[in-house]
Amino acid sequence: MEGKDSSLPLVGKLQFWYQHFVKGEDTFEDSLKPVAAVATVEEFWAYYQHFKRPTELPVGACIYLFKEGIKPEWEDEHNVNGGSFVLRFEKSKVNRLWEDVLLALISAKAETLAEISGVRVKVRKELAEIDFWVGSAEEAALERCRRWIITITALENETPIEFIPFYSEQ
Repeated sequence: MEGKDSSLPLVGKLQFWYQHFVKGEDTFEDSLKPVAAVATVEEFWAYYQHFKRPTELPVGACIYLFKEGIKPEWEDEHNVNGGSFVLRFEKSKVNRLWEDVLLALISAKAETLAEISGVRVKVRKELAEIDFWVGSAEEAALERCRRWIITITALENETPIEFIPFYSEQ
């Protein structure tokens, strides 16, 4: 099948971001950098295979994978009414878990991704965290996301999943 494109398209285009905020040196906004946009499984792997694994990043650095057009900022119009599910766990598990989360994200169906804006990994000195950002704090949507997160991470019994709204009602 010469000349035929055999690429496997993602449900939607995704954007990798990198952030390493150093207090006193950068503004939060200036520290957030777009890295690569991917629209196919092949493009995803072409970039991902060259990225450092989370445990190789400087402490406090973050990698994000978000839907194209959504910035990994609370203030983004797609995030402002949502929040994030936060999983904190021992650092030794982060590389494998992050890869599992990314693979689940790029292979998910459109209905699954409807509420999810993106994911973030952050490594601290002792712990790591993976956040699932959602655009809505509506209860049914949150429950669907929570079930999907439990399914893909298999961490239900050993790691609590905390939901943190970006803006609480005042």
